[in-house]
Amino acid sequence: MGWKDYLAFLDENPYSMRLLTSSLAPEQLISTPQADRVEALNYTLWPFQQKILDKIGGDTLILGLPTGLGKTYLAGARF
Repeated sequence: MGWKDYLAFLDENPYSMRLLTSSLAPEQLISTPQADRVEALNYTLWPFQQKILDKIGGDTLILGLPTGLGKTYLAGARF
């Protein structure tokens, strides 16, 4: 198996990122920023999560944390 065969295998197998993400693209052009807000959540951040939020500025949140440390909660608390 050569390099091109390996790349083709990665692209064509049922678990390929290309296939898994192909249905996530918007069907129409999004011309204005959109946001959803969930008001019903009631949770408390851990102190380390609050420290992270306190240090983040601007409109963009890009956060890399290990699995299970609450990236989704942080994103929800940010808005």
